[in-house]
Amino acid sequence: MAKNITYETPNSLQQRNRASGLIINDKKILLIHRINKGREYYVFPGGGIEKNESPEQTVAREVMEETGLKLISCKFVFEDFNTYTNGNNFCFICKAENGIPILGGPESTYQNKDNQFLLEWHDFDEIKSLNLVPESVKQKLINILNKYR
Repeated sequence: MAKNITYETPNSLQQRNRASGLIINDKKILLIHRINKGREYYVFPGGGIEKNESPEQTVAREVMEETGLKLISCKFVFEDFNTYTNGNNFCFICKAENGIPILGGPESTYQNKDNQFLLEWHDFDEIKSLNLVPESVKQKLINILNKYR
């Protein structure tokens, strides 16, 4: 499962580990479509692991904050190093209670014309054509989704 969480690197640069939810429903996955200062890309719902919080607790909290969806199951599927946060990203395949995702948390207050957070369901076949970041997770996600076809 997840390794011990480190909050500081040896050179004292802040390391930020995070947890992300791959929320699947009816052969679709929920992504956050980001439009930020002209850059367009997609990310998984998720966020930073807080002190004394497990990756599983983080993904449940972050998914609830960002989408309003409550997770009913969560299984660790892979770990990836995120160069943007200088930390590990723990990814979980998740099932959420039925409901319509509604943007919440800080993302809803930061939202403006130049900084958008759009919750979108995407068919598995669309993943190859999306600018999913970090890029290193795209092939891992495609391999996982092939098991759910």
